[in-house]
Amino acid sequence: MRNRKRALYQDLFPFLPEQFVSCTVDGSVDIDFPTDAELEEAYQLINDAIDEEIGFGADEYPTLEYFVDVMRHDSILPFVLKERSSKKVVGFFFTAPTRFHRGVNPIYCDMNIVLHPSYRTFGYLNDFLNSVVWRYAETLGYEGFIGEHLTNDWKGLKSLVKRQGYELLGRLPCVTKLKHSGYVDSFIVMKRFNKDAQLCSQTEIRPKLVVPTPDITKIKVNSQPKKATKRRCTLLDGREIVVDYAKEDELKTIYDFFVKAQKEGDGYAVDEYPTYNHFVFKFRKSHVFTMKVADGRIVGMMSVIPSRFSRSAEPTIAAGPMYVTHEIRGKGDFPKFLLIQALLGIECGYTGSVGDTFVTNKRVVRTSGGNDGSNIIATIPRSAYAAGQGWVDSHVMGGKFLDFGFAADVENLAANMPISKL
Repeated sequence: MRNRKRALYQDLFPFLPEQFVSCTVDGSVDIDFPTDAELEEAYQLINDAIDEEIGFGADEYPTLEYFVDVMRHDSILPFVLKERSSKKVVGFFFTAPTRFHRGVNPIYCDMNIVLHPSYRTFGYLNDFLNSVVWRYAETLGYEGFIGEHLTNDWKGLKSLVKRQGYELLGRLPCVTKLKHSGYVDSFIVMKRFNKDAQLCSQTEIRPKLVVPTPDITKIKVNSQPKKATKRRCTLLDGREIVVDYAKEDELKTIYDFFVKAQKEGDGYAVDEYPTYNHFVFKFRKSHVFTMKVADGRIVGMMSVIPSRFSRSAEPTIAAGPMYVTHEIRGKGDFPKFLLIQALLGIECGYTGSVGDTFVTNKRVVRTSGGNDGSNIIATIPRSAYAAGQGWVDSHVMGGKFLDFGFAADVENLAANMPISKL
C-alpha cells in the first residue's frame, strides 16, 4: 500500500513521513502513508469507533478486505498517525473525491478521521484538521471539503458550524446503520479552504489526482439476484414503451447516450463517464433497463443503482441515472417514467431513492423536487463541470418511498397512468 501511494504522489508529498506536535497532547506523532499492517491497525480503530457509535456506521466497512480494497483506489489517499516512540497507530484519516459531486475528478474532497481515545479531544482534533488534513487536501488541489456529520453527534456538529464556520447544506436520510442504535441520518457540511478566492464558473480546474481506468473484465452488469418485472407504459401520444433489462450487447448503445449527453451538457458532467470502463464500473451493482418503442428501437434508459449518497456498503436507498431521447422527451410523460423507476426500485428491494440533478434542469427539478421544493434535500455548489455551462450546482432530491405515498398502493397508482407489468 505505502509503496504504491508513494510512487503515485511522491511529487506532492515528498516531505512524508511528517512529524506533528499538538499543544493539546504531549508527545509527537509521525504521519505517513500506511503499510498493509498499519492499515489493519487503522481498521481496528475504526471498529472501536463503530462500537462507540462515533463517526462511523457498522455497515460502511463490513470487512477488513472491503476496507483495504476501498483504500487501494488511486484517487483515495489514506494516512496513519503513529506514536514516534512505540510506532503504534493512534490515528487514521483519508482524503477522497467527494461523492456529492459528479464526475471522476471533482474539485471538492471528502474526508473522515478516527483517533485513539487518548487523542480524541476537540482541541486535538481541531488542531490536527487545521494544521494537517486541510493542508494535505489543498496540496492535492482541492478547492474545499464537502462531506457529512452523523446526526447522533450534535455537539460535534455545533462545533463545526458555530466555532469553525462550516456551512450546513442539508440532511440525508438513512446514510448508515449504527451498531447499536440503527439507521442514522447525516448533515451535509461544507468548508471552502480559501473563502476569499475568486471563483470562476468557466475555468475547468481539477485536483492533481491519479484517476485510474477501472478493470471490468470480471464485471457483469445486471447480475444482481433480485430482479424487477418488465413494464409497459402508454405515453400521452398513444404509443407504448416497454421497460426491460438491458442485454449485454445493448450496453454500448446506452453508453453512447451518455457520451452524447456529456458533450451537450445535457444533465451530465463532462467527466461523468470518461470511458466505457467507467460506465460499466459505475453500474456494476445496478439494474439497467432499456426503454423501447414498438419497433424495438431503444429511445431511452433507466436504472436502479445503489445511491452514492449512502455510506453503507449495501445501501437501502437507491438512485436512478436516466436518459430519454428527444423522440419521447418533453411531452408530459416524465412523471410516468419516475413512477416506473420507483416501482423498479421497490421490486429490487430498496426503501427509497436519493439522487441529484443540475439546478439548471428546471423541468426535472420541478417534477422531482416538488412544486414547492419540498423534496429538495440540499443544494451542492459547483457539483459538476457541464459542457457549455461551466461549473453548475445540483439539487439533491428524494427520500423514502413511503414518504411519497409509494409502496402502499403503488400498483393501483401505476395502473391509472397506465403502467402495467408484462
